[in-house]
Amino acid sequence: MLFILGTKSYNSNGGEIDNFNCPKCFANTKLNYIVSGRYTFLTFIPLFPVDKEILIFCDHCDEVIQYHQLEENTKNEIKRIKKESILPAPFWTYTGSIALAGALFFGIYSYVNSNNNSKIYLQNPMVGDVYNVKMSNGFYTTYRIDKMSKDSIFVTVNDYQAYLPYETDDIDTPENYTDTKTKYSKQDIANLFNKDEIYSITRKE
Repeated sequence: MLFILGTKSYNSNGGEIDNFNCPKCFANTKLNYIVSGRYTFLTFIPLFPVDKEILIFCDHCDEVIQYHQLEENTKNEIKRIKKESILPAPFWTYTGSIALAGALFFGIYSYVNSNNNSKIYLQNPMVGDVYNVKMSNGFYTTYRIDKMSKDSIFVTVNDYQAYLPYETDDIDTPENYTDTKTKYSKQDIANLFNKDEIYSITRKE
């Protein structure tokens, strides 16, 4: 997916400054200006307001004038105007930030809730529980509990591996558990969980 980061303008207001000596047409005329607020966006989704910009141009020749071309007293006046201009940012310019904050909060909540559930499932295993496992080769897979005894847990190892932790959801399907079966003591399972080699446990309701 292509992400585009940039800025755009929102609300603006303008005015003029008298007795301006234009550095382009050399007329003594008025300097027109437009002050605009700017917000940053990511792939056209507004994130938050960033600053203000000011466009200045000659009333006589209509040419855009660069700040460094201005006389010192005009520079100071432009600085003052830009600083004092009040351009309230519309609520929609915060849309992306609010969405990102919501997604972050939901992610943290889901992680904490999942971790708490995993601890409960670790202490009270059931047939059908799935251990999400980080392997020694850096990949991820799943173990499904097939049966239990007093001290042992018998699992079938998923035939497939995933590159990233969240991708184990895609390989956790019944047809992917076939021939590779193994047994762990309940203490072994607890040790793997404490070392984060079993990083979560899921239970299908």
